[in-house]
Amino acid sequence: MSAALAATIVSGFALHVRGGNGLTALHLICMGTFTMMAMHHALSHSSKRRKGLGQPQRTAHIQLDTNKCQACWECVKACPKHVLGKIDLPLHKHVKINRPDACIGCKKCFKVCQHGAISEIEKK
Repeated sequence: MSAALAATIVSGFALHVRGGNGLTALHLICMGTFTMMAMHHALSHSSKRRKGLGQPQRTAHIQLDTNKCQACWECVKACPKHVLGKIDLPLHKHVKINRPDACIGCKKCFKVCQHGAISEIEKK
């Protein structure tokens, strides 16, 4: 549980105990937090970021299509160099490339991905 969520729950409970309408306050705070998280996600995955200004979605050996990822995490487990990481939010889950320079081209992640989210980059 995130610190912000824990603080929100505690403050809502405190309002309720003091006699205020804590449940309504808690609901409003949670909705505001969810809205801010959704806006942050939308901005961080905008087309500009996907075209190279954000996190790389490829290494020298593989390419990742997050739209095809089903968050089974098999590729994360298979990677011996911990190149892949997780986006593991309640309504948003997929693999991401954390360390593109650490990729050694073993393609173990490609071999275990049953959803076609990871593809090989062919050498010319």
